[in-house]
Amino acid sequence: MASINHINGLNFAGFLISKLINLDMDFGGPGNEYPGFYMLSELRTVVTPAQFTFSIWDLILLFQAVFTIVQFLPKFRALPVVQDGVKYWYFASCVAQGLWSLAFRNREDFFPMLCATVFMGASVGSVVMIILSQKKVTQPEESAEEYWFLRFPFELTFGWLITVFLLNANGLVGEDGSAWAQGIMAALTILTLLIISIVALVVVDLPNYAVASVLAWTLFGIVAGMRGPEINDVFSDAVTLTFLISTTFIGITVVGFTVYTAYKTEKAKTESTQVESGEYKGGEMKSPEAEMA
Repeated sequence: MASINHINGLNFAGFLISKLINLDMDFGGPGNEYPGFYMLSELRTVVTPAQFTFSIWDLILLFQAVFTIVQFLPKFRALPVVQDGVKYWYFASCVAQGLWSLAFRNREDFFPMLCATVFMGASVGSVVMIILSQKKVTQPEESAEEYWFLRFPFELTFGWLITVFLLNANGLVGEDGSAWAQGIMAALTILTLLIISIVALVVVDLPNYAVASVLAWTLFGIVAGMRGPEINDVFSDAVTLTFLISTTFIGITVVGFTVYTAYKTEKAKTESTQVESGEYKGGEMKSPEAEMA
């Protein structure tokens, strides 16, 4: 039986350090109705999602906590998906999140906001490395437990952290930036969320529904946030309506494409299983028993 090693210990240390530094952001601050990264919800940008959107961090925290505990268990601690997949990257991501938190608290000034954006980019990059590394070592016979406990938490995390990174990038322009600058950043943000969703569903070998679902959640949160007064202070009613309609359409498109991709993938799996068992009825495939008869 493999013993607990430094990788397992670093995963625990990273989770603990990040959560202690981000304690008020993870569990909400005084006077906030919704928990989860509440300081970020106060960032005044065109694409800041409605406050309820940030409650998804509770789910992400839960799955990260599950991963941190499960990866100590004898059944999982030595698996390649933990040792070679997660490796040092989760610890690096947690440290970067802690540094982001410290910088973001002084977001009124440009330099701390720039540092916060860089640190969040580093955290996103670390989680991307986890997803890519885990993909390389994932076995075809991977169990449902291994996916939900060891891989799914990082797919959720990536979907949310890329949102946080884009919000920080918008924050660099600030509410005092010109309408053109804010509009361009908002449009690029929405386009980026759409592109990443398509990549997650189409470009990769296996569709990543977790990432696409988180980004769809973010898009609808942005739509809800656009109904507030901030966007009307920046744009005319016509431009505001255009942003609302286009973002809503993109959000619906991501949801629809996610559902369609899931249906198409499951249908292909079913047909493949039927072909292997000789039960496919779409062509001339016959079962061995039928041929003998």
